[in-house]
Amino acid sequence: MTQRPWIGVILRANRAIGTGHLMRIKPLLPQLKAHAQLRLYVYAFDEALRPLCAEYDEIKTFATKDEVLAHLTALPAPEAAQEPEGGGEYLPQVLIIDDYAIDASFEAPLSARTRIMVVDDLVNRPHDCALLLDQGLTRTAQDYQHLCNADCRYLVGARYSLTSERFYPRNYQLSEPSACPCPAHRNALSVRALLGKSTAELQGPLPPIANAAHFAPKELKPALMQAGLALNQLGPTVPPRVFVNFGGADPVSACLKFAHALLAGQLYQHYDFTIVAGAANQDYDALQKLLAQVPTNYQERVKLLRHCHDVADLLFKHDVAIGAYGGMFRERIAAGIPTIGVVIADNQEGAPAAQLGFNFGLDLSLAQLSDPNAVAPSLATLVEKAPDFTSSCLKVYDGQGLERIVSAIVALLPH
Repeated sequence: MTQRPWIGVILRANRAIGTGHLMRIKPLLPQLKAHAQLRLYVYAFDEALRPLCAEYDEIKTFATKDEVLAHLTALPAPEAAQEPEGGGEYLPQVLIIDDYAIDASFEAPLSARTRIMVVDDLVNRPHDCALLLDQGLTRTAQDYQHLCNADCRYLVGARYSLTSERFYPRNYQLSEPSACPCPAHRNALSVRALLGKSTAELQGPLPPIANAAHFAPKELKPALMQAGLALNQLGPTVPPRVFVNFGGADPVSACLKFAHALLAGQLYQHYDFTIVAGAANQDYDALQKLLAQVPTNYQERVKLLRHCHDVADLLFKHDVAIGAYGGMFRERIAAGIPTIGVVIADNQEGAPAAQLGFNFGLDLSLAQLSDPNAVAPSLATLVEKAPDFTSSCLKVYDGQGLERIVSAIVALLPH
């Protein structure tokens, strides 16, 4: 009996490095499972993050990348798994590597024996691989050609976004409430959730939709008029709802910095906040203690979540966002949510130029994030210009990026 092929994923995930690499690959996994078994090779791993790895058939942990390489190079070749007496672990037929510490010196001993896809966005080191994926909005193949082997195929630019289909408004299911128990899921919907819906869907029973008259982008208005809907009849006007998240680990304590600005500027008087700390955020207890100082009559306007299993739904339950330029940068663009972006890592340094150049929202520095005199006017401007920011976001992705990437990976598997 022929064994199903294996796809291996190599990365790091812990409180120091964050969960960005773990989560960046995650949208690929459900589709890849239809074609292969999945094995995670993770090093310097924080065991608290194991619940985020449920899609993998096997998880192998190591202390260092050198241990990962030694393990993989010692494995029998992938084709040996097809032999009748084949048993045990074999080198996966495809390896996906998402790790800024890995370059051609790691990849070369493996590339002759299996097929490799590298996920990168730094353009700062050589690679030896069959596929190179960089979903940067302005990235081109020419950026990498001096760094990669001649037969490398490039999956670069907005056509190859790793963003899950759940983050696109047209895929939002109006009639299916989130199964996640986080209290913020009980918020009324953002009007962005109506984007891409058919006239029949818009004429059917709609869930409560808040702040529609202010936040509706121009792309939505013709469909609403055709369905006989008036913006001012869609639902209540409530304080603008702000989604705040700085990744799964938030190593620079950005959530805590923002919480200080929220309190010092009494921003809870004007906005409704949901702060998602992240699964590996070391500041959660400090955040709880600090936000307990919000006056009792405003406590309902500041929700602190340890982790959320359905962030896509949360984006459609909020009007604007504040966050880092990591993996969720693209998810927020796909969801069309206007955002104040904050650089929290070296590999995010070029993102503000895209944020401002493409007109997705605004930018603040990490130092400004704790200053209410910087945060308050930026939030006011974000809310005022929100429909234009949403319109700009909608121009970027066609929603087929995952399909293109999966197709390229599957083509590497033996047939």
